[in-house]
Amino acid sequence: MEWFKPSEKLPPQGKKILYLDRGDIYVVQRYKDLWVPIPFVDSKYAFFSPPEYWANITDLPNGLTGKLRIFCNKDNTMYFIDEFEEKFPEEYQIFYNATKKAWAQK
Repeated sequence: MEWFKPSEKLPPQGKKILYLDRGDIYVVQRYKDLWVPIPFVDSKYAFFSPPEYWANITDLPNGLTGKLRIFCNKDNTMYFIDEFEEKFPEEYQIFYNATKKAWAQK
């Protein structure tokens, strides 16, 4: 996978691309100077159901993994989500329920 700086090369407008900014990755489309995420969490296009297929995003720069980490104030440590669920199942359930509730309000 090759990564480009927008100052050096722009993607075609309307093409779905990976957008990397400060360690976060989004799928976006560019329209002139707008970089539009797809889908917005509160969009009618956001979904719960599993995909037909999925794929890992590979070759991220600077040692990035693409994995979200969550801060646990019980021990002041950052955990990957699977680690957090394993170590703190009750707190994970609170996190999960809050996430599900936020998505359900779209």
